[in-house]
Order: sequence, then C-alpha cells, then structure tokens
Amino acid sequence: KQWYQRRVRGGEMELEQLRQEIHELKQSRTPVADLSGELESVREECEQLKHSLTQLKISNDISQNEAALLRGSIEESQQQKQEEEHQVKGLKQAMEKLSRENDEIFTGTPGRF
Repeated sequence: KQWYQRRVRGGEMELEQLRQEIHELKQSRTPVADLSGELESVREECEQLKHSLTQLKISNDISQNEAALLRGSIEESQQQKQEEEHQVKGLKQAMEKLSRENDEIFTGTPGRF
C-alpha cells in the first residue's frame, strides 16, 4: 500500500511538473497574430529594399552612361587637340618659311634680317 501511495504521489508530482512546463511554454510562445504582423512588416521592408535596389541600379546605369559620354568627350577633345597641334605646327612651319623668304627679299641673305 505504501508503495502504491508513493507511486501515486510521484505521479502527481510529475503531472504537476508537466502542467507547470506546459503553462511556461504557453506563456513563452509568440501568438500567431504577432508573427503575422511581423511577417507583414518584413514583407514591407523587403519591398522597400527592392525599390531602393531598383533606384540604385537606375542611378548606376545613369552614372555609367554619363561616364561613357565623358570618355567620348575626352577622346573627342584629345583628337581635336591633336588636330590643332598639327595645324599649329603647320602654321609655324609656314611662318618660318615666310620669314626666310622675307629675309631673302629684304636683305638678300637667307635667314637674316
């Protein structure tokens, strides 16, 4: 009989401990309504991040286009500079030739005034 009573008391204690654990688990779990609200918040944040990423991609594309235009402009300017340098060189040679011819006309001596 004592054995039986100890066994029952042990079972009652174990049952009470399990009830307490169940109660603690119920208290600690997050209600589904809270999780769905959090999920919606995460979805909204994802949408905002997607929008920001799209804006960054567009901005990057614009920057790349501007960079390409600037490179083209720089190349064009360099070509124009080379052409102008070539023209200046030709003008200097022409002026030197005219100066020599002028010297010859006025002094009768090539290369002097």
